[in-house]
Amino acid sequence: MDSDFHPITPAARLVDTIALSPIGDHQRRPPIEVLPVVIEDDVWIGYNATILKGVWVGAGAAIAPGALVNRDVAPGTYVAGNPARPVEPEAT
Repeated sequence: MDSDFHPITPAARLVDTIALSPIGDHQRRPPIEVLPVVIEDDVWIGYNATILKGVWVGAGAAIAPGALVNRDVAPGTYVAGNPARPVEPEAT
């Protein structure tokens, strides 16, 4: 799923929430920043992982299930957690 439905910063989200409320003025919505997400070849993305705006995921990287990726992932790196950080994959 991909969406740019709200601003990134907390202050702008508050202004947006007020503008969209029943007493708000829709014309006062702040601009919403649009940034690309780049996912290179051979990337594995686990269930319920979230990749935020402006993130680049290098070739051969792996993102653990449920990870929140808020910064670039180097090629061949395994990341996990919230926020996602590089970790050593467990042996199976």
